[in-house]
Amino acid sequence: MQINSIYGMDFFTVDTIFNQRCYVFFIISHKTREIIQFAITQNPVREFVRQQIIEFEHEMNRLVYLIHDNS
Repeated sequence: MQINSIYGMDFFTVDTIFNQRCYVFFIISHKTREIIQFAITQNPVREFVRQQIIEFEHEMNRLVYLIHDNS
């Protein structure tokens, strides 16, 4: 079933009481709506996202589809 292989990734922000902004990267399963992986950074650069995807790929032992928006 395809729904078992679909995951989504995105960011959301958290503003702290110290006037700092943190970015939370997460990967969610579309079937269960369970957050599979997350990481927090103050500097969401391309290398950070790439490393998170590499770690996610190492945990999966099957073909998966990872979707995202382009914003």
